[in-house]
Parts: sequence; structure tokens; C-alpha cells
Amino acid sequence: MRTNVQSKEFEDAFRVRGIAYDVVKGLRFWDTKVIKDVTAYLLTVAAGTNDMRTSRVINIPKRGIGNASLEKLMAFAAANGLSLYEACSRPENAGISGKAAKGIKEFYETIEMLKDRTSGMKLADMVDEVIRETDYMTYLADVSDSTEKYLEQEEYISKLKDSLTEYEAEFEPGVVTSPSLIDFMRMNGIEGTTVDVDTDPSNDDKVLIMTMHNSKGLEFPKVFMAGMEEGLFPGYMAVSSGDVKDMEEERRLCYVGITRAMEELTLTCARSRMVNGETRYAAASRFVKEMPFGLLDMNIKPEKTERPVRFSDGSYEYPGRERVSLSGGFGSYGRSGTGSSAAVSGSTAAPRTVPKRRTAIKGKIKLGKDMTPAKPDYVKGDRVRHFKFGEGEVLDIKEGPKDYEVTVDFDDHGVKKMFAGFAKLKKL
Repeated sequence: MRTNVQSKEFEDAFRVRGIAYDVVKGLRFWDTKVIKDVTAYLLTVAAGTNDMRTSRVINIPKRGIGNASLEKLMAFAAANGLSLYEACSRPENAGISGKAAKGIKEFYETIEMLKDRTSGMKLADMVDEVIRETDYMTYLADVSDSTEKYLEQEEYISKLKDSLTEYEAEFEPGVVTSPSLIDFMRMNGIEGTTVDVDTDPSNDDKVLIMTMHNSKGLEFPKVFMAGMEEGLFPGYMAVSSGDVKDMEEERRLCYVGITRAMEELTLTCARSRMVNGETRYAAASRFVKEMPFGLLDMNIKPEKTERPVRFSDGSYEYPGRERVSLSGGFGSYGRSGTGSSAAVSGSTAAPRTVPKRRTAIKGKIKLGKDMTPAKPDYVKGDRVRHFKFGEGEVLDIKEGPKDYEVTVDFDDHGVKKMFAGFAKLKKL
């Protein structure tokens, strides 16, 4: 994967199917601090009976509640048959006073207010409400050691919200069963465990999940590179920065991933994926399009085969297809330059000779809907609103090959460049 955040869908799929897996040099999605914090808050609002979760967030952000005060509160709760959260309603009865008592009461009142306010609210909106009322993002900024780390934590929260949105979308209005935060957490092993997955580190029979960075120096017979899409790999920042060095670093990282495969490499890209609550369509990564066509075995779905059309410039294209699966065995090609036989996963195709570099064919590979430029309904000088950065003034608009690049001076976040298709700016 390009980033750790991508692991969630794979972790969920492996857990449901009872497939052993491990995340190399990284935490599982549900084990990251930011997700543990947010889910603890959500479950405290939804139920409030789990003492471990209450104790985790009672002082996040800091409310002046020390360990001694927390121990007193826990002892009082145990002696009176109360949950820790119920005991928060009367800290003075536990012998707690001053700043600690005030902080405990504030925590209790915040949760009670959230219970009322989020009743009947969509689960993803509930996340936003909890984060806003607890000022969790300010806390996250304070404890993050870099901007990159902070942005990564934001991505984790966004991924959680997308998962909740997808979960709710499975339920149709009018049916007896309705979406439940507790059921969602239970499905994902947060509230109880649904599937026992072997996590014994001595067990070699497991799927290893890792980022491209963490794969350096390792090799495996079979490798799957997931998320080969524009905006994901290469990342949106590299695409939008306009700095050649940024793109070359992404391309070098792609080469690292490719050369981890000893026998067979499978490249995957999604036709669409949910980002910040919206379904977005993506084009296949430029890195896939840059690979010599002779190295790629094309598995077209549905199974009906169709020969590619060759154009006068020597490129190829499979017309009329919405879903394309790419796989190929790279072997020693690219390291020694000697070429190798291509392997097709699940097939008995005869080996093909890889063309020499000088005669390599570049494939025109399309996936779903390419992001063609759609002219914005705002112009330079207009006031616009961004879902994250708020309001600002459009300083410049430039038409690019795939989208319009918009420069906006936001009132609270300064000047930022972004693609119009991703930014979803609203004219004021």
C-alpha cells in the first residue's frame, strides 16, 4: 500500500473470512491511538457502560483529572455498583474537589449533551459532532509531532467516517433492521469479537500488509500492489504540487514495490472509492500506464475476451470496458534488463517474451471514468467555500490535462492550490 490508512478494508475482509494477517512495522487500523480515542468517545455516547473506554477519554483533551482523582472515582463506582461514567455525575461524593471535580463534571455534561444532540443523527455526522464538541482536533494538533503526522490522523478519522457511511447505506428505509453504532463496532471487533483471527507472530501462514516504504529490502513470491490510482499512488500532493522531484520520488517508490515480487505481481485499482463521504471515480495510475505493455497480462471482466485495438502511435487500448484487472510477473526485468516470462494468476497461459526496453509499448489503460476537466462555475475574484478550509477568495484558475488547478486564499488557512474536481468548491 502507499499509506497505512489503506489497510482498513483489507483488515476487515481478512477478519471476516478468518484469514490470518499482520501489519508490518505499523499498527492495525483499529489499534491506532486516534481510532481508539474516537471510538471510545462514540461508544461512551452510545452506551457509557464500559469503564475502560470512559477512563481512556475522560481526560482527552486535558481536563485537569489526575490519576489519583480517577482512582478515587473508580473506587466510588465499584463500591456503589455504578459504571465509571455514572459516577462522573457526582464526583464530590467520591471525595473529589477543585479542578478535577470540575473537569469530571464537564466531561459528563458534554457526553450527556452529545447523547441528546446525536439522537437520530447519521453515524458519520455523529463523529463530526463528537470531535467538534470535545475539541479533539486541537488536542490532536498538540500531540502530533509533525504536520504530516497530524494529516495522517485526519485521514484515519475520514476513513472511519466513510466506513460508517457505507455501513448505513446497506440499510434501506422502512426495514425492521436499522443501523446501529454498537453493531458496527461489534462487526469490526471493537465491541466484542466476531471472528478469532490468528495473530501469532510465529505463524508464517498469513498475509503481510505493509507500505511501500516498509517493504524495502524484502522479497516475496507473490505481491499485490493495491490502490494504483491517480491521487492515491501517485498521491494527490505529488500530483498537485507541480514539482518534478515529488513525482519522481513517487515513481521510485512504485519501482520499490514492483521489485519486491519474485514470481508474480498483481496491480489493482478501484473504479470508484468513497472519500470524505463522497463516491469518487479515479483513473488508473500513470505508473501503470508507463509500464511496457508486453509485461502486462490483462484479465478483462466479464470473462468475454477481446483483443486490444492498436493505434498508429503503437499504443493499445481495450475499448468499452468499465472494470480492468491488471496482473503480471515482473521477475528480473527492470533490475538486470534481461527480461522474463509473464505469469498470469489462475491461468495456464504460455510464457511470453518480454520486449526489449527500446521497443517497449506503452499501454493506454483506462479505468472507469477518467477525471476530464469540468469548467468551474466560479471565476478569479469570486468567494468560495471549501468543506474543510472554509471560505476564501479565488486567486487563479488554470486548466490542466485532467482538471482545473485552482488557487484560493482562505480566510483562516492561507493560500492553497487544489484540483477543482477534488476540492468541490461552492461559489458564495
